[in-house]
Amino acid sequence: MFCSVRPVRVDVSQRIAVPRDRVLDALADKDWYGSIESGPGLGAPEPLSLSSVDGVVRTSVRWRYAGTLPPAAARLLDAEKMTWVIELRVDRATFAGSVHVVPDHYEGLLTFDASIAFDEVDGATLERVSGELTVKVPLFSDAIERAIASGFDQHLRAEATALEQYVA
Repeated sequence: MFCSVRPVRVDVSQRIAVPRDRVLDALADKDWYGSIESGPGLGAPEPLSLSSVDGVVRTSVRWRYAGTLPPAAARLLDAEKMTWVIELRVDRATFAGSVHVVPDHYEGLLTFDASIAFDEVDGATLERVSGELTVKVPLFSDAIERAIASGFDQHLRAEATALEQYVA
């Protein structure tokens, strides 16, 4: 078999030293995304749609890969086409919702759907993301899944630090 068809479980939780209402306010704020700089492997975000209406936060933000692909992967994938939109929906009544990743290119090669929850703990926010990632790239699926899962974890941690600085 050339590629993995079994999803990889992604479970990430992190503490954000900001009250959860302020975290959700920032997620729907264009200025927040403008304050995020590109980092290792990831370009600056492009907010497409941000709203907080009727107690529901909805965001749609495009991200792009800004790293260097291994030579073998570069023969199959164009790094310039490695962009995706992360759609987030959070109900302010339950502080829970969903995350859905939609690739701009290479449709069907990557799926990621997760639940997200924000708990208030001692004036800070505990963000929990739990979902399944599937990559269908011949010969490289397992390595790519591990890299994406690790990168997602690193990204959320960097985002938490940036969010703390933005809200301060």
